[in-house]
Amino acid sequence: MTINRMAGIFLAMVAMLALAACGGGGSEYMLPTGQDYSLRLVKGGDPNDVLASTERKGHITMNVGETLNVTTIYRFRSAIGDKEKDEFVTATSAYVWLEDVNDKLSYSNGKITAVKAGLDTLLVNYVDNNANETVSCRLEITVN
Repeated sequence: MTINRMAGIFLAMVAMLALAACGGGGSEYMLPTGQDYSLRLVKGGDPNDVLASTERKGHITMNVGETLNVTTIYRFRSAIGDKEKDEFVTATSAYVWLEDVNDKLSYSNGKITAVKAGLDTLLVNYVDNNANETVSCRLEITVN
């Protein structure tokens, strides 16, 4: 084997080790620790930008006219290898304002809009019929 070929193999091995140490590609994320059958309300579609969860009620402040895109992610235990998995469940979640008459905020198609000053709480429910579980999380929003 030539010195150039050995150097090339060595550099390739170092590059693979560096990639492994960094966790691979940039689009990967580590599943946050949490209990099975839990829910996370995240900003946009970023699973790491958690606004509220089953374990922790969230609090944010918005200004009148401001909008915020949100997504719900459900954590469950998979039957395959008993691994934790995340499932984006925006379409099958129920988003409910806890005030009887809500005129401070609106929710439609994954978007929260601040309408007028005040305080309200968004309750998100998800029913997992396979696991016979109902989970929820709450996000308290103050509108300035």
